[in-house]
Amino acid sequence: MAKKILSYLCIYIILTADVIAQNITFNENFNNTLTLNIGVNDFHIKDERISPLIFRGILFSSYTSYKYRDNKFTHDVETFISLGKIFSTFNQNLVEQFAGCISYSLLHQIYNVDYANSNINLNLGAGIKSFVSYENTLDPNYFILSGEDSWYWSHSLNLIFSGVYNIVNKHSINFQLSSPFIRTVSRPDFSQNQLYYEVESNHLKAAKYGDIEFLWNDFVIFSNLSYVYNLSKHIGLNISYNFYYASTHKTQFMGLYSNNFLLGGGWQF
Repeated sequence: MAKKILSYLCIYIILTADVIAQNITFNENFNNTLTLNIGVNDFHIKDERISPLIFRGILFSSYTSYKYRDNKFTHDVETFISLGKIFSTFNQNLVEQFAGCISYSLLHQIYNVDYANSNINLNLGAGIKSFVSYENTLDPNYFILSGEDSWYWSHSLNLIFSGVYNIVNKHSINFQLSSPFIRTVSRPDFSQNQLYYEVESNHLKAAKYGDIEFLWNDFVIFSNLSYVYNLSKHIGLNISYNFYYASTHKTQFMGLYSNNFLLGGGWQF
């Protein structure tokens, strides 16, 4: 019975939103867009610093974005946070995982075309991003763990390609693909030196250190695909999928990827 009521409620919301949106004309005079999403992160990591095994888990994640459009330029500030516990095939809740990033990008419109009440525009640009992944071992005596914490800090200059497809004034599909051309990477050394103990007391201290890597050294990519349904001239429903992959061979191999499924809203003003 409860499932039927929930189904009817979802159908009613969708139909109501569709009737409202049919009377909406997208206002291109709005230069600002603020987006807030929450969801889950299907996170996987292999960090030989803590274990030769792959750890995975379903984590909480959140994403925020502020965009400012001015003529053919778009300024974009984004933040992402993900946290929870990850496990291996041997045991549960062995490692606490935190991942997060903050970025700024500047995009220039390189292509724009209107047809049949729809619009396509493509953008090319660059940006800076700081990304961190930190693993805290909860059971340092367990035999598959090294008993040490680990981290991956990266500060990068990214190349970015993005596009927007606006459909009949009420739907839009957005994508963005970026990869760092040059970055500094901080990882723990082989031994528990002074840096390791400094980072244990304050994880932010690892951000100050790092060695330079280029695009061709190790593969790193960030991508975003989102669908926006305009509920009014100012408010839209946002459904997005973010995929991140990063790897490095600095000191010991670390490779991670995450599938983020997010739902939220956007406000144009």
